[in-house]
Amino acid sequence: ALYAYLTAVSARCVCANVKDRAGRLPIVPYTVRTLENGLRVGITGAVTNWVNRWEQPDTLAHFEIGDPFAALQSALAALRKQADFTVCLYHGGIEKDLNTGRLLSDTDENIACRIAEELDFHLLLTGHQHIPLANITYCGTHLVQTPASATHFAKIEVREDGSITSRLL
Repeated sequence: ALYAYLTAVSARCVCANVKDRAGRLPIVPYTVRTLENGLRVGITGAVTNWVNRWEQPDTLAHFEIGDPFAALQSALAALRKQADFTVCLYHGGIEKDLNTGRLLSDTDENIACRIAEELDFHLLLTGHQHIPLANITYCGTHLVQTPASATHFAKIEVREDGSITSRLL
């Protein structure tokens, strides 16, 4: 089913920490898109490695889901040479209170704050916890997370001066 979907969709599947052991799925660690104004946007993504804990072994038999931080760090290093603006799609959540920095979870299930603290993506789109977050800058990275069940979507504006605003609609 995943193969049928990924080969039929008119989009690129970007996930830096998932490897298809069979080599059939069109998954890439990152991509670069050039906008009409010439801006080069680098996009990468990762899933929480806790997928390895949730899924049945037979479901994951043909996949290797590695460390998301290391994979994103590697993808970002490649994107820095090719892109003017970087976006990280992370199917994981935040592990700290964004106002106080207090640790909310001491597992590595959610590492969005670490990604923002240690990597310098311009925009970090998160999921997994479905906490409504918009128009937040954390450690220099603009952070957005939409709530569950597509009850809202995020409108994100990136201005020519590099400033970013977002809101949930």
